[in-house]
Amino acid sequence: MTPQDVCSVDWVKVFDSGKDVLVAGAAVLASCVTWHGINSWRREQRGKADFEVARALARALYAYRDAVTEARQGVIRTSEHPPASDSVREASPQQRAEFYAHVFEGRLKPLNAAAVELEAARNEAEALWGAKARTLVNAALECKGELRGAMWAYVANEQPDGEHFDDHGISGFADMVRMTVFDATTGFNGPDIDPFGIRLSERIDAVQQMLQQHLSGGQKKSRR
Repeated sequence: MTPQDVCSVDWVKVFDSGKDVLVAGAAVLASCVTWHGINSWRREQRGKADFEVARALARALYAYRDAVTEARQGVIRTSEHPPASDSVREASPQQRAEFYAHVFEGRLKPLNAAAVELEAARNEAEALWGAKARTLVNAALECKGELRGAMWAYVANEQPDGEHFDDHGISGFADMVRMTVFDATTGFNGPDIDPFGIRLSERIDAVQQMLQQHLSGGQKKSRR
């Protein structure tokens, strides 16, 4: 390039073009930084949401488990007796039915309340994690329905016109009802097995495994 050529270059346009390139590059860089920042923020918020929902579900799950355990206590405390009730051993069939109905109704109230809380936590978990959360929690909640049905079968059997399980040669069903209503391992001289309790524990454990994944994942994301 000759000196004349150099002098003939429109340096203003060159500088303007370079400035445009720099401005465009800066805009692209800013967009990339903003995009990365938004994605990081979204990951952090999702991690926090996962953690909070998992923690709420864990609290509701353990409260429900404890309520089921309490409702199945093998020993009926005096405070659970109906007002002015006589010894259940000396009561008539109708009195026995009313006695157990009163006891079971009192035991189901806190269990029903715990189940409502667990259902609410389940719905939030399903919104974030999908149908698997509902399926696993529902399996645990089914234990409440099974227990309630066994309790009222127990009451019906005590009534004067009840089906008296043992009298009809279906003692296996009678044992199943009794071992569902009461955790015999918490009573005196009870068996060492609790089939209903084992089923409940397995279903609680399945929810716990799902929770551990989301709790650990939420903690890692929130620390980034």
